Amino acid sequence: MLNIQCSSKPYIGTIEGVDLGRPLSDADFKTILDAWGRYPVLVFPGQQLEADQQQAFAELFGPLIGRTRPKEARGKKAQENPYMMLVSNVLDDDGTPVGAGDYPLDFHSDGCFRDIPALATFLYGIEVPAEGGETLFVDMSEIYDALKPATRERILALQGVNFHRFNYTNYDPAGSGGRPAREAVTNAVHPMVISHPISKKPVVFANRHNTFEIIGLEKSESDPILQEIFAAIEMPQHIHRHVWSVGDLVMWDNRAVQHARAWCAADQRRMLRRFAVEGTERLKPYRP
Repeated sequence: MLNIQCSSKPYIGTIEGVDLGRPLSDADFKTILDAWGRYPVLVFPGQQLEADQQQAFAELFGPLIGRTRPKEARGKKAQENPYMMLVSNVLDDDGTPVGAGDYPLDFHSDGCFRDIPALATFLYGIEVPAEGGETLFVDMSEIYDALKPATRERILALQGVNFHRFNYTNYDPAGSGGRPAREAVTNAVHPMVISHPISKKPVVFANRHNTFEIIGLEKSESDPILQEIFAAIEMPQHIHRHVWSVGDLVMWDNRAVQHARAWCAADQRRMLRRFAVEGTERLKPYRP
């Protein structure tokens, strides 16, 4: 029988009593789906999953997203499966990275540079460090509530441009020089505040990693707004740190939360396996 518990943050749930490596009954899948509606981040500890088993579980939620990076940039052991990503600092015997790297990563929402961003991400712990390397989460409806009232009111009618950093080498974060040439970089425009399709809550949809422009505003006007949002996201009281154990499967709703990757020492082996599921529709603006 599935056991569902709330974590220290109200948007994070833990589910025990299920083996995701086996086919799920309709009743168990419905229980998980209902729980995901309440908890945008779900943790399944103690799983033993091969890549095909993790992929099969992810596919229950929709079609998988193919990797955006070219094959040669995915790492040696993640080239043949077009949907799999290895987040890893591990090197093969010949010194070649087995995955796509394990550098720290700012808060972001997967696929926000696509017209229809990723619906869900599924991350599984294969090797985990003794310290560091946590995955950080922030509830973006909580961030909306944390903003100044004037900022909340203003961004309701605004749209942000989200750039794909992998093919954006001369990126220009808020607060620095000029703006990128949008036509030269994969990007998508989304409402700054979206309405979550399930909870109907207002959710801020802008992040330090990808959002560098607000449509219709000069940089001198948009940068302070973006910086206020980014500062709120990075306040410690808003952040949940998932400390990895081997066998953890963590899935999250990219429409509700943002995630980041914490620093991990080079001598601490870390390998996580990732799949992501396509969204079903464009994000809609929140209207009070």
